[in-house]
Amino acid sequence: MTFISLFGAYMDISRSFGPLWHTSTSSTLQVNSVAISGDGQRCFFGTSSEYGDGQFSVQCYSGDGQRLWQQTVTPPDAQQGVFWVAISANGAYSAAGGETAKDSGFLTAFNAACGTKLLDTTLPARVNQVSLSASGDSLLVVFANSVQLYKLNAVGAAFELVSQQDLSPYYLNSAVISENGQTAIVSAMLYSDDGSSTQGAVFNFAVADEYLSLVQKYPLDAAGPMRVAVTAAGEAFGASLHDGSCVVYKASADAQPLWTYMPDKPNLSVAYAFDLTLNSKGQLIVACGANLYDSVNGGYLYLLQTEWTEESDQPELLWDTELDYAANPGVSLDLNACYVTATDGKPSDPPKESPGNFYLFDVASGNQLWQFPTSQMNWPMVLAANGSAAFGGSDNGAVYYWNL
Repeated sequence: MTFISLFGAYMDISRSFGPLWHTSTSSTLQVNSVAISGDGQRCFFGTSSEYGDGQFSVQCYSGDGQRLWQQTVTPPDAQQGVFWVAISANGAYSAAGGETAKDSGFLTAFNAACGTKLLDTTLPARVNQVSLSASGDSLLVVFANSVQLYKLNAVGAAFELVSQQDLSPYYLNSAVISENGQTAIVSAMLYSDDGSSTQGAVFNFAVADEYLSLVQKYPLDAAGPMRVAVTAAGEAFGASLHDGSCVVYKASADAQPLWTYMPDKPNLSVAYAFDLTLNSKGQLIVACGANLYDSVNGGYLYLLQTEWTEESDQPELLWDTELDYAANPGVSLDLNACYVTATDGKPSDPPKESPGNFYLFDVASGNQLWQFPTSQMNWPMVLAANGSAAFGGSDNGAVYYWNL
């Protein structure tokens, strides 16, 4: 039986920011990725283990904390497990990918209402990211040097592979499809032999006639991309970079970026977290989370703004703040940029880890609305597109749901 806790008044300090509910999936497994529907009423996540093996599953919950279904996705002796999950904005379809052993990846997709499996395939490497269009009929996947596009068949009974691109010699670590399903953005890395430096590129694909058609390749010679994001209609996209900076492109522009931004911050390091959105005021809001390598190994979150109708070499820095620990990929914006989330924590002596936090900030003012601590580091956190809820996962094996 799944344990659900309605926090509310478990201690006075938590009344203003405690989650509406949380569930502990396992005392030994982790949660590396979570997803939430656009209205916040359907949540999806998968279990994993960075340091051991086991049988891993995906689970789907309603916004009030009821488990809708659970499916195992690996054999009993799998390694690593679920690395990334996605759910369509309409809550109709979900997908998950990851690893079962070295050089053995898996990809699954489901009817999110009932858990019926619509795709189940093995791949020659770990799936690094899955992304669904708002309707859920298009599924984008990256692993090793390949990007794949799957489409839901005419009767809605299965996802079928319709297009694949080999981007060798790059390693593909992130990819997203726009909500309208017409733009696919891929992050591609070239690591040096000793890992001391990186280069890479961002690839922009149009999804036309159910195929991936290359629009532009954007080389990044100083620092490669770590995480990509795209606006709902594909007008803009960008990436966080390995040196802590970020870059943004206009879809209609040439191979030059709209701008690249490097914070004036000492000890800035790799930026694992990135999101952007074009709000109702015509402002492009960008959020980036980076690591700080100093005596405390903390993290750093900064938000940028560009007036979309005006040309600018540099964005405006809205605000920035330090995090208690290293910043993880749980930086997320709602569609209209009312809120931004962040997560932190880091391995100290693997498999030992630092504690972690979930954060919620007001985008306009930069005020921290709350900070929720956990016993172990936290990797994922996402906002519902309409800003009504936030959903996060922790290495302590639990997931948390906040009603905003």
